[in-house]
Amino acid sequence: MAGKHPPPTRERLKRLASKLPDSPGVYVFKDGRGGEIYVGKAKSLRARVKQYADAARLDEKARRMTHEVRSVEALGAASEVEALLLESRLIKELQPKYNVRLKGTDYPLVEIDWAADFPRVHVVRRKQHVGARLYGPFIEGAALREALGMLRRVFRFRTCTRRIRGGDKKRRRARPCLDAQIGLCSAPCALRIPRAEYRAELRRFACVLSGKAGDIALELEADMKKAAARLDFERAARLRNEIDALARLRRRGRLAGDLAPEGTAGRPGAGCAALAKALRLARAPRHIEGVDIANLGGGEAVGAVVTFSGSRPFKGGYRRFRLKIARGGDDPASVFEVVRRRYARLAREGKALPDVLVVDGGAAQLAAARKAIAEAGAAPGCVVALAKREEVVYTRPRARPLRLARRSDALRLLMRVRDEAHRFAGHYHRLLRARRVLGTGAKKARRKK
Repeated sequence: MAGKHPPPTRERLKRLASKLPDSPGVYVFKDGRGGEIYVGKAKSLRARVKQYADAARLDEKARRMTHEVRSVEALGAASEVEALLLESRLIKELQPKYNVRLKGTDYPLVEIDWAADFPRVHVVRRKQHVGARLYGPFIEGAALREALGMLRRVFRFRTCTRRIRGGDKKRRRARPCLDAQIGLCSAPCALRIPRAEYRAELRRFACVLSGKAGDIALELEADMKKAAARLDFERAARLRNEIDALARLRRRGRLAGDLAPEGTAGRPGAGCAALAKALRLARAPRHIEGVDIANLGGGEAVGAVVTFSGSRPFKGGYRRFRLKIARGGDDPASVFEVVRRRYARLAREGKALPDVLVVDGGAAQLAAARKAIAEAGAAPGCVVALAKREEVVYTRPRARPLRLARRSDALRLLMRVRDEAHRFAGHYHRLLRARRVLGTGAKKARRKK
C-alpha cells in the first residue's frame, strides 16, 4: 500500500509530464496554492517528471511530495550545463521546502579576482580577495567543477595561483603550463594573450555564469568580423574556434525555441499585489506589457512587446516589430517607434490598454515611451523603465529612480516581464540575421523542425 500512488496522483503526473519538452532544463513543482515546493534539473524534462509517476522508484519523501504536486513549470536550457547553473539559482531564490540539500548557507561560489591584471577563476565558499566578485550560488562543488571544466574549453580562463602582471617581461615563462597546451588556458603567464583581450573573454564567461549565455555568440561573431576587418586573422581564428566550442556545448540538448527567462517570477499571486503597492496603483494590475529592442550595430533592428496576464505570460498577446524609422542603434528612438506603433493601433481598434507598461532601460527610454504614448492618444495605467544591473525602477524621467528590495515580489515580476521581452526580441533578431546570412534556407530549416 505504501509503495503505490492513488490513481489520481499517478495520472496527474503523467498528464503534466506529457506537456513538457523532451529537452534539458529545470522543472518546478507547485502545490495547489501555486507555491514552489521542489526544483530539479533534467536532461529530458518530460522523461524526468514522468518518473515521479512510478511510486516504486521513489523514497518516502518523494512520495509525500508528489501527492502535493498540482502543476509544474518548465524552464528550458540550451544545455545540461546551463540547466545545472539555473537549478542552483532557483533553489537559492525560491527556497522550496523539499530541496533540503542546497538550501544551506555554506554553498559553492565562483570567485573572479577582477583586481588582478589577469584574473583567475576558482571555487570558494566565501570571498577571499578584495576587489573580487562572487558569482552564484551554484550546486555542490563536484557538479560545479564539472561545468567549469566544460566552460574552460570555450573561454580558456586560468585557475593557477601564479601572480601575473601585464607587461612583466622579466617573469614571462618560455613554456606555458599543461593546461595551456591542451587548450584549457590562454597562457597569460607566457604573455600569449593581451590583458584587454583576456579580460574581455572573462567578462563573457561571467555572463554565462549570470545566466546570459544567449547573447555571447552574437558578441563573439561581431568581434570576429572586426578582427578580420583589421586583418588580425589570428584573433579572428581564435574567436571562430570559441564560437564553435560554445555551439558544441549548447548542442548538448538544444530546445526548439529560445532560452526561457531566469527564475525571477517569485510567488505568482503576490507579485501583482506587491507591484500595486510599490507603484501606488489603485488595484493590482491584471494586464502588464513589456517592451525591448534588439539590434547588432544597428542591423536588423527589431522591437518586441510581450503581454502578461497577472504574473503569467500570455503568448497570444506577443507582438514583434521590424523598425522602419529608428536606425543605427538609437535605443530611445527605437523605443519611441515601437511604443507609438503598438499603442496607436490599440487605441484605434478600441482594445484594452495595459495596466502597467515596462520598458527596458532608464530615464531616456522612459521619456521616449511616454512621449510616444501621448502622440498615440493612448493612456496605459502606469509606465515604468527598469534599468539592467542596478535593477532600479524609473517612474518619471526627471525623478529619482525607485529602488526595490532584490527579493521583493514586485521587482521579481518587473524583471520577469523585462527579461521575457528581451528574450523574445533577441529571438526575432537572431531569426532575421540567420535569414540574411543563410537566405531562404534558414526559413525552410525552421519549418522542417
